[in-house]
Amino acid sequence: MSLGMHVAVTDDDVRVLRDLKGDEVALVELVHEEVEERDDGYGVATDKAWDPIHRSSPTVACSSTTAPTR
Repeated sequence: MSLGMHVAVTDDDVRVLRDLKGDEVALVELVHEEVEERDDGYGVATDKAWDPIHRSSPTVACSSTTAPTR
């Protein structure tokens, strides 16, 4: 079992994820059973590397044009 994973989501995924806002059980189920299980080449298991990745510069860890605030 990997401790961390990064995956790309499609526009369709974003719509479904937004529709599930507020339903944490369904959201977790969707991510575990569908998004993480894809074999489309757009996911990578990061195992224990997730911690330093998330502690790095927001511009490195986030492809958004607006960096998240800490």
